[in-house]
Amino acid sequence: MRELDVRKATHFANIPDDWKVVPLLHATKYATGFTPPSGNESYYGDDYPWANISDLDGRRVLSETQRGLSLHAINKFPDERPAPKGSLLFSFKLSLGNVAIAGRNLYTNEAIAAFVPGKELNINYAYYCFPVFLPLYSQTNIYGAELLGGSRFERTKIPLPPLHEQHRIAQYLDRETAEIDAAVADLEKYVELMKKRKLARIESVLSDMEYRMCPVGVLADVTLGKMVSPKAPEAGGVERQYLRAAHVQPGGRLDLAVTEKKMWFSESELQRLDLLAGDVVVVEGGAGFGRSAYLESDLEEWGFQNSINRVRVNPSQADGRFVHLMLNRALLNGSIGVSVDTATLPHFTAEKLARFRIPICEIHKQKEVSQKIHEDTLTTNSLIAESNKLRNLLLKRRSVLITEAVTGRKQV
Repeated sequence: MRELDVRKATHFANIPDDWKVVPLLHATKYATGFTPPSGNESYYGDDYPWANISDLDGRRVLSETQRGLSLHAINKFPDERPAPKGSLLFSFKLSLGNVAIAGRNLYTNEAIAAFVPGKELNINYAYYCFPVFLPLYSQTNIYGAELLGGSRFERTKIPLPPLHEQHRIAQYLDRETAEIDAAVADLEKYVELMKKRKLARIESVLSDMEYRMCPVGVLADVTLGKMVSPKAPEAGGVERQYLRAAHVQPGGRLDLAVTEKKMWFSESELQRLDLLAGDVVVVEGGAGFGRSAYLESDLEEWGFQNSINRVRVNPSQADGRFVHLMLNRALLNGSIGVSVDTATLPHFTAEKLARFRIPICEIHKQKEVSQKIHEDTLTTNSLIAESNKLRNLLLKRRSVLITEAVTGRKQV
């Protein structure tokens, strides 16, 4: 039985007798947004707010967006309507289950559904309920991405307590999650302070040396990984673990304890997509774009997914750890973000990475500097890792608390 099917059975198992289980579209209606042709800048401006997945960043109420649409776009696409104020914005592809309540009428892109309150649905209850139940009906495509929408929404069911109880659940969760969110925010501020300290140390070392700016692609081969393949190649192959974005943690830490996943590789792909000591792996897209990690040892019989770019330096020109540190510096100071379009789902592609310029000096100096910075920042990296671990535990507790409340397992 699929993990989603197990969770679905568990979540619906103990619904209280006075709650109803109803089809999603009996409780609410929805509409999805649109994206005008990206090559025409006249469609974009500040006239109308336009929400993308990157705007669903944890804010409960969304009123301001990173990008907007022009009056020209609205006139060009008259059938498109904004999500009404008070509707629930829910991301249903690319990144599944991010939510916010519309603080004003605003447009969204096509990866966001706007659900309106119903006669028997409190939108504040939906804010907590939908991220728990809607993903249970998602479908994984051949690339490993979870998708919803269309016929999937038609099949989706949600628990619906009486309205007064929905209101009570939402109020309870507002109080409880506010305390957790405050603690998480404090930890995130501390981590940002540690990152600034780390960046300051790197900048201090760079200020004392002579360097030039050089494209990564001049120093190294940059290779994008393989798209997830659920089927064996016709000519045969082997199933192997693969490195993916989840393995590359903030601060440049490689976490190999992440849940194991495998896919099929041909023998030639395994040879081309191997991972050796001295390689640098860089996250290609999504929320962690630009993160990098340095491989201290070979990962034998591993490949890597197309969410990862591998940087394999020419040892006569560059030191892998130095390249990793310079990429980490660029991520911390925002240079990578500037080079990547973050309007939709950001991608630090192999081409962009190869063109990206980093400081470079003589090879012996690189090794000296990288070793010094590595030793100096070990303590800082440890503090960042521990803080992130505690943050993740708090977020896990938050998720469990919400699930218990909206499934009726916890009386509030």
